[in-house]
Amino acid sequence: MLDRLRYTYLCTWAAPVFLLIFIVFWGILGHNIPPVAGNTSAADMGALFRNHRDEIRLGMVVAMSGAVLYMIFGLAITKVIQEGIECGRNDMLSTLQLWGAGLTVVPVLVSCSFWLTGAYRPDALPDNIL
Repeated sequence: MLDRLRYTYLCTWAAPVFLLIFIVFWGILGHNIPPVAGNTSAADMGALFRNHRDEIRLGMVVAMSGAVLYMIFGLAITKVIQEGIECGRNDMLSTLQLWGAGLTVVPVLVSCSFWLTGAYRPDALPDNIL
């Protein structure tokens, strides 16, 4: 059984790698750690994007690229459920897990793409739109 799950164990390492990438690139380079205050003015947000546009661009591109690692980890969990819990009887739990992991990647990609869009040409946009 351990030999059959060899690649599954390898895929579980995608979780800490994803977490590290996301903290460094989305959080630190993307200026999301600490989070932007909810009462930040449009002028302050515009200044954030204008002053750190290259860092935000790099951070969001790498964070979006690393988001696939979450799906790989979700696939590993799916395989563990199939092998350990379901044992070929009913695949409802593993299917639900796989869809959940796949759909969890979507908000990560969408939020990073919005942040990346704001950093694309911050000088060309007025603060209230940016």
